Amino acid sequence: MVRGVFSAFYEYNWDAAEEHFAKALEMDPASPMVRVGRALWFLLPTLRLAEALDEIRRAVTLDPFSSAVRTAELWILHTMKKVEAADRARALIQLFPLLPICRFAAGLTLLRRDSIEEAVVTLEEGLQIVPGDVFLLGVLALARGRQGRAAEAEQIRAGLEEQAGKRYIPFLPRAYGAEACGDIDLAYELLGQAVDGREPLAVITLADRRNDSTSHPYCHSLLSKMNLA
Repeated sequence: MVRGVFSAFYEYNWDAAEEHFAKALEMDPASPMVRVGRALWFLLPTLRLAEALDEIRRAVTLDPFSSAVRTAELWILHTMKKVEAADRARALIQLFPLLPICRFAAGLTLLRRDSIEEAVVTLEEGLQIVPGDVFLLGVLALARGRQGRAAEAEQIRAGLEEQAGKRYIPFLPRAYGAEACGDIDLAYELLGQAVDGREPLAVITLADRRNDSTSHPYCHSLLSKMNLA
């Protein structure tokens, strides 16, 4: 499976990724994590979404109490814009209230489905558990922007940029900060750096944007970089 993941978001070689994941499934068809890897890092980016959903449902059957399986399930439902995504986001937090990645995925899902206040609570509770988590802060900036609290969104963005001047901060949460403040061109520039830097969540983010007809024109060039256009 590791070869499939490497081919996917390090090389953006989707043909090789498909071969490696097929081999991994042949060797261990009962592994939920192989199915998660194939669904999340190959089928989702290539927009084979119905297959991704089938694969992740098999993984859930194999290991229903895995945070990795359930978070991957939410990413796929979110990208497919399924009605049940919001309820799954809530369930994810109930199952794994202490895990930042679960709160990040749930908060973003709730926000994109206009449950803004609920998203804010989810993110703020996560920041109480892990203060300063940059991914939670990035989505919280988006939420503040949606609330019309532009000054607070700008404050979060400024804080992320200040940190980035001192140490490595992933480009994706910085892109969220720029988007929150209405700087969409900069947001996509930062997403481009996330793609160049092989940030894993950039693959999922661009798959979501690729499935959205309102995507920014720069999205196409990023997809080309990833051999997905």
